[in-house]
Amino acid sequence: MERNRQTPAETRQKIMEAAMRLFVERGYFNTSVPDIVRESNISIGSIYHHFENKQDLAKALYAETLGSFTAEMLRRTEQARNLKEKLRLLVNFLYELCDADPVRMEYMLFMRHAEIDPDHVPVCLSQPFQTVIHWLEEGIAWGEVIPGNADILAGIFMGGVLKVVELRLRGVLATSLTEVKEEAFEAAWRAIGVPSTV
Repeated sequence: MERNRQTPAETRQKIMEAAMRLFVERGYFNTSVPDIVRESNISIGSIYHHFENKQDLAKALYAETLGSFTAEMLRRTEQARNLKEKLRLLVNFLYELCDADPVRMEYMLFMRHAEIDPDHVPVCLSQPFQTVIHWLEEGIAWGEVIPGNADILAGIFMGGVLKVVELRLRGVLATSLTEVKEEAFEAAWRAIGVPSTV
């Protein structure tokens, strides 16, 4: 185990990636610390050096995964000239991430995190979703989005977008999401966007 010399940060990352794979494949409650030892090829002592227990690892994994997702989402959308472009870039990011790292997407969207951490913040209250709500509030004010409750409109837009992700992860949709991202975006946008008069 740990044949190659790694920095503490690299070791921690390897532990977390192994835990994520196992949580997705087997479920949190069916994954033990010895399972994570075998999957990561990191000693049990190193795991307990970085995390107090499995729940501590799971909480850190979720917080860091959500944090890195949020940072990349904001980076990818910051140069958008208007709301429609911002939301298109968001969909592109989500679908590219799903194609490149389906385990991470499965983990973020479909793990029952509240069963692991009673203080878990639901997806609809997480920073990425709240950011979309804020964008839509601005879009309503600027006449880009149909008038209405921004929470409901965000649910309609993101619900459709994420359902396509689920179809891909469940094997219902055979094609890559990057091939259908424009079609999916336009369908979601039509549900909330003010039709163009041009």
